[in-house]
Amino acid sequence: MPLNLFSSSSSPFDAIVERATSHKLTSLNWAIILEICDQVSRGDSRAAKDCLLSIRKRLNHRDPHVVMLALTVLDSCISNCGRNFKEEVCTSEFINELNSKATGVSSNRLVGERVRGLIKRWRKEEAGVDYHMEPMRVLYADLERQGYEFPPLADSVPKKTYDEVAIRKEEEDLAKAIDLSLKDIQRDNADATSNHKGNKYGTVKALYDFEAAEENELSFFAGELITVTDDDDPNWWRGMNHRGEGFFPASFVTDQLNTVVEKQERKKSVSFDENVLITAIQPNQPEAPAEIDEVEEEKLVNCLIAMQDLDPTGERPDPPETCALEERCLSMAQAIEKELEAIDREHNQLVEVNSRLLDALTLYHSAMNEATPFQAVNQLAPPQIIPPISTVLPTQTIMYTPNNMPSNMSSMLPH
Repeated sequence: MPLNLFSSSSSPFDAIVERATSHKLTSLNWAIILEICDQVSRGDSRAAKDCLLSIRKRLNHRDPHVVMLALTVLDSCISNCGRNFKEEVCTSEFINELNSKATGVSSNRLVGERVRGLIKRWRKEEAGVDYHMEPMRVLYADLERQGYEFPPLADSVPKKTYDEVAIRKEEEDLAKAIDLSLKDIQRDNADATSNHKGNKYGTVKALYDFEAAEENELSFFAGELITVTDDDDPNWWRGMNHRGEGFFPASFVTDQLNTVVEKQERKKSVSFDENVLITAIQPNQPEAPAEIDEVEEEKLVNCLIAMQDLDPTGERPDPPETCALEERCLSMAQAIEKELEAIDREHNQLVEVNSRLLDALTLYHSAMNEATPFQAVNQLAPPQIIPPISTVLPTQTIMYTPNNMPSNMSSMLPH
């Protein structure tokens, strides 16, 4: 974990751990280290977490000497501070940090060898008798599988007692490691100094490709010559070439113009601009098979049967005819989708017709139920005979006397 994540967190163990891992120490101060172990053992349940936090700050120090001392303090605490401290050490976060240092991702070579040696010791002496240290065994197995070596440690931290011979041996080894680290740092500084100050306002040669990310930066390729115009900043110089003028990292160039620089393979890159729409560049994909307009049911069934016989582990390769059959079936996707849409439409139509038929039957039964009482009443009433209506008017008899007889009739009477 980077150091800046610990800078805002304080711990009551910061002061004593800094004393035990001071860069001014020329040998291990076992009195302070044992005092740290005693404070953790006497402290509450949070003491182990606080102590490990302070140690992790020193493990991420830029000085390798401080890191080596912090590893010794960590080893002592694991051996003497009990289960709580071991549980904190075996958290996934700290295991990942140990893995980073053991593989050299966040440490130099000597620190990485020291960490791997301690991991081997913890795996053998602690994980074998304490199940809380089981993650350390897993970390050791992962590193061993990746091919890392585990150099033996000449020292072994006793519990609460320290042999003078072992102490002197550890001090000698630590002094040798510190001496080698200082030599490496001095050599790197000497190379950087000769590289940075050897050519004051002259010409330099690019060792690597550099692409400008800002408007005031200068782009160049490995092997090109650059004229330096300002080298006051040890990290960023200003120079010019046929592309223009701007800043570039000083570590990307050298003043040794006769240096043979291997041409780097030109790779496609994307330049970012706030005013430009960025689109992803997709790799060339193989052409998809031609779409088939008709669904071949037999091929679909055969493909499903063939897939049941495939090996999911990948140990046995798939038959080529199965792959061809699968591609053939995949090309039917559009036709299958159209067929499903047609089936859905027919199903919806059938559902609608069924709904209308049910409504009609319901209406019919309702009408029949309402008509039934009237029919029953008509069936119970006796039949009525209605007499026919005669259209013949009754005969009216008129009696005539000589007095009221019409004149035409009276003339017809005998006198």
